[in-house]
Amino acid sequence: MAQHVQTTIERQGVEVASKDIKGIGILRYWQRANDFLPYIREAMAKASSEIWISGASFYLSVPDNEDLLIDRAKHGVKIHYLILDPYGNNLDAVAKTFSQSPDELRQEVLTTIRALNRIREKLSPSERENFQVRLFNESPRARFYIFDPADPNSNTFFVPHVNSINSPALPGFLLSNVPFGLAQIYIASVKDFWNSAQPISSREQLAD
Repeated sequence: MAQHVQTTIERQGVEVASKDIKGIGILRYWQRANDFLPYIREAMAKASSEIWISGASFYLSVPDNEDLLIDRAKHGVKIHYLILDPYGNNLDAVAKTFSQSPDELRQEVLTTIRALNRIREKLSPSERENFQVRLFNESPRARFYIFDPADPNSNTFFVPHVNSINSPALPGFLLSNVPFGLAQIYIASVKDFWNSAQPISSREQLAD
C-alpha cells in the first residue's frame, strides 16, 4: 500500500514540488519537536474521524491529553496508538539509537501504557473499540501524530529520527494532509506498520 501511494505521489507530485514546496504539504517546522506539543493538543481537539499516533513512547503527550483522548473516543473518533513493545527483544537496540539506557526507555513506554490503560478504563466497552493500541518490536524511523488523514484541511506532525539523539531534541515538522502530498506517504506507511504490529497483551495491560 505505502509503495503504491509513494509511486503515485512521485509521479503526480514532482512538478508541484519544484514550483511550490507548500504544494506538497510542508507547512512549518520547530527546532525542537517537543515545542509542537501544544499544537498536538489543538489538533487532537479538532479531530473528527481518525487519529493515528506512532512512535517509541508518548510518556508526556498521553498523560497530558487523557481528557481529550477520552472525549474524542466517546465522540466516535477512531484512535490508534502504535508504540514500542517494552518487553521486546529489540528494546536495547532502540534505546541505543536514542542515546538512552534500556531501563529509561522501558519506563517511558510503561508510563505511556499506564496512561493508555487509564483512558481505556474510562470508556465503555463499545467506546473502547474506538481506542486501539498495538505494539511493534523494531526500531522506529520517526514519530507521527496524524489527524483526520483523509481531510486535506487537517495535518500530520512528524519527527524524523537521527541515531544517538533522543527525539524530543530533534526538529519537528508540520505537514498538510493534501492529496498527493508528502503526508500521504507517511500515512500509508503508518497504516502498513499498524497491520504488522501486535495487539497489546495482558502483560502490558497490567503494567505497573
